[in-house]
Amino acid sequence: RTESVKHVVSSKKRVILSGIQPTGIPHLGNYLGALINWVQLQNDAGPEDELLFSIVGWHAMTLPQKPKELVESRMDMLAVLLAIGIDSKKSIVFHQNDVLQHTELAWVLNCITPIGKLEIFSIYEQTSRLAASKNLTEDAEMDETGLNVGLFTYPVLMSSNLI
Repeated sequence: RTESVKHVVSSKKRVILSGIQPTGIPHLGNYLGALINWVQLQNDAGPEDELLFSIVGWHAMTLPQKPKELVESRMDMLAVLLAIGIDSKKSIVFHQNDVLQHTELAWVLNCITPIGKLEIFSIYEQTSRLAASKNLTEDAEMDETGLNVGLFTYPVLMSSNLI
């Protein structure tokens, strides 16, 4: 019976989606925490599996950066993914920014998502503190007035990627 269960599980098509922000050259933590797993997933995937790896530029825009640098970082990240072994014949590699349906769906979800639901996500609090305190001394107070709303609605954009 165990063998038949394994066969059923292994014969089902899997769709795997993962993304990485193009915020510069990936560091060891990116490699060990995610990217090496992407390569392993790709190498272990069956012919019926679909692997989608995204360079999530819309997510990267939630923190201040120069537009030209973001464009360059997107291309750098693509080069890194190919260099570590992501194979475009086995996996779909795409720039999130090139799929406008992500932002269209994010807008619809933003319009129906209660603010209270977003306030429970810790990503806003953690990232806003980091962004607000980036250039502060220990005695200075954080100023969150320059943060954008995209940081608050980040979980909605994540949801639109999955749907």
